[in-house]
Amino acid sequence: IKSDYHEAFNYLGMTELLLTNVDASVAAATIAVEQRPGFADYRNAKGEALLARGDCESASSEFKEALKLNLYYGDAYFNLGMTFIRQSSQLEGPAGASFMTKAVDCLKKASLINSDYNAQDLDAAFHCLRAGDVMGGYEKLYSVREGRKEKHRREFATFHMKFVLKPEWISQRVVDERIEFLEDEVCKNPSYVDLYSELGRCYLEKSRIAWQKGVENFRKATELNSSLERNMNSLQDAESEYANICSILSRVAEKG
Repeated sequence: IKSDYHEAFNYLGMTELLLTNVDASVAAATIAVEQRPGFADYRNAKGEALLARGDCESASSEFKEALKLNLYYGDAYFNLGMTFIRQSSQLEGPAGASFMTKAVDCLKKASLINSDYNAQDLDAAFHCLRAGDVMGGYEKLYSVREGRKEKHRREFATFHMKFVLKPEWISQRVVDERIEFLEDEVCKNPSYVDLYSELGRCYLEKSRIAWQKGVENFRKATELNSSLERNMNSLQDAESEYANICSILSRVAEKG
């Protein structure tokens, strides 16, 4: 329907990878990168697909491009470290040791940037690498990476299911968590227009919740003492502004 829908190609690539359709994943990810070469996330996703195919050189190139776009992209450091480990396992002597040194450096940077990697599993992976069990360490790192991605997917799905099915379930805490997530994504992809649009919508939603609480409290005040003209005027003004905010949010949702 829309052949230049880069976001759909990116998600298609990630989905094909989950289904272990590696070549299809690479093909979709490549189109996403061609359409938006300046998106670090797309570069990282393509790199993961290439790494799954065993093309370490090309995967390494994509992860490095992602890091050029965002020097503080923890996931790209993590993936680059895994790539270096794969390369070190294919070499012996100083060459293999050099790749391993690079790998450990990347993984340490990743763990400093992203604090939500499973610390116990990460320590187990480093233990394997120190003991010379290169592929054992790689497999544990793979589990750490996929565990973080699964956590992200659950959080992402929970928010959108609430927003679509039960808007009244959207609390200030949920919106704050979504804003924190989106601001992190914007840091990775500063030219991604849709992220700014959703972030704007979330801030408006946060404002709506705050105004709703204001209206509720002015209403309680007038119920307790209806003779105070100041509270009654404040309630009327707040209700009018709240209705305007709700109307704006409704139009924003329709455009989205």
